[in-house]
Amino acid sequence: WNVPGWGTKESVQLSLLGNILSSGKTSRLYKRLVYDDQTATNVNVYVDQSEIAGLFAVDVTAKPGGDIAKVEQAIDEELAKVFLNADKAAQLEPEATPVDTAIVP
Repeated sequence: WNVPGWGTKESVQLSLLGNILSSGKTSRLYKRLVYDDQTATNVNVYVDQSEIAGLFAVDVTAKPGGDIAKVEQAIDEELAKVFLNADKAAQLEPEATPVDTAIVP
């Protein structure tokens, strides 16, 4: 997805979302696709930031011979869970510290 550029509030929020979805083996998307559904071998969600615009990407390596439609459906479901959750700030709080410290030189 096309997203706002580097240094914007939205780019930071999307970086946090990427961490929630794919940083670590217990992250939402990694756990769902690799452990629970066993439809993928790797999951990476990230923001490729540039000065004017960026790119929010969900990169999943499906298992050979796997059902891509099932993988896409699981991605959509997990994104919907995050966006529909009323307590978004509480989800982002634990992920904010590594991002804050990465910004400080």
